[in-house]
Amino acid sequence: MLFKKIKECRLCKSSKLISSYKFEDTPIEDDYTKKKNKNILIPLEVMSCLSCGFKQLSVVVDEKKVYGDFVYATSTSLGLKEHFKINYKLAHKFSKNLGKNDLIVDFGSSGGENLEIFKNNGYRNIIGIEPAKDLAQITKKKNIDVIPNFFSKAVAKKIKKERGYAKIICIYNLLANIGDLDNFFKNLDIFADKNTTIIFESFSLLGIVKNNLFDNIYHEHISYFHIKPLQGYLKKFNWKIVYAEHNKIKGGSIKLVLARQTKKYDKKSISKCLKEETKFKLMEHNIFNKIKNKNKKIKNQINALLEKFSKKRIAGYGASCGSTVFLYHYGLTKKFNFLLDDEKRRNNLYAPRTNIRVYNPTINLLKKVDVIVIISWRYGKNIYEKFRINFKKKIKNKIVWIQVLPKIKIFK
Repeated sequence: MLFKKIKECRLCKSSKLISSYKFEDTPIEDDYTKKKNKNILIPLEVMSCLSCGFKQLSVVVDEKKVYGDFVYATSTSLGLKEHFKINYKLAHKFSKNLGKNDLIVDFGSSGGENLEIFKNNGYRNIIGIEPAKDLAQITKKKNIDVIPNFFSKAVAKKIKKERGYAKIICIYNLLANIGDLDNFFKNLDIFADKNTTIIFESFSLLGIVKNNLFDNIYHEHISYFHIKPLQGYLKKFNWKIVYAEHNKIKGGSIKLVLARQTKKYDKKSISKCLKEETKFKLMEHNIFNKIKNKNKKIKNQINALLEKFSKKRIAGYGASCGSTVFLYHYGLTKKFNFLLDDEKRRNNLYAPRTNIRVYNPTINLLKKVDVIVIISWRYGKNIYEKFRINFKKKIKNKIVWIQVLPKIKIFK
């Protein structure tokens, strides 16, 4: 079965779920393929729990389908490597007597960018867990141990048997992708003890609501976290939030430090985050209404604008999970001749279901373009600046650059 409908809250198990934001049906968003595809459309809808306020998708897609040929790598996100260095310092601050031989485990280790920081600072007992085999291979080439598999009880036992208890566990941009959180935390307990510290980070519900990050809502992201529901849930597994932070990573993320026994408890940071979450009423089920209305207007505006260029060659800049949601939610699946993306691993692939070809932005290709719509809008300034420096003087034709979000803007 490609996906299954979820009938109860992932945290409190209540069946009182109500629709909070319903999108157009979308294919698996990162399923870019070497050949043209006929990917199945899957419901994309955020549900709100009326009992505890938690937000989650209405369905869960088979993880092997989502991650089998996963294309995303940490290195493709601007600034993320530098951010890992900040998290490295945070791990030191909250862990107890961290030694060079203490075990450090990184969930969803991607190409090993986070573990590489620990390695370069002399830590020897480090290991990643990464089910995407091509990304795991990148990590291995850096001489960093990695388990190329999904996390399971067997994997947890293997780590405990061969490495002992973990001192630091990094869970970056992964926990929101886990369908069975109870099982995850139970398996985690196999190699986590009273001295273990967890550094957790994920895109946040606050960021989506505050900054209209609707393109962060896709089938890989099945949970939308904020602090209050998590506090009650984590108590079941004897974990306590000892530090909290809302930051601008990925447009808006939440960072938490979890511990069982520690004297380092930053109550001020947690209170600050809870205050902001209360301001944006994250416990309520209608929190998306403002951005839903905004996106309806933008959809009409961008389609009307592109209609004026209907006889021109139009390219979209950006090919990612978020790009797929962007195209479907704004009704742009038939507007582009091709897509451009700087990530070489995506070049020459076909976008999910739309089968729009993805190309590397070269001079010869840009000479054939009349209009470019910046789909990866959070990096719009960087994308246009790169074009201005590297290509603008070498291309005679004038390209119209359009950024859709946070509001429609034409670069001059």
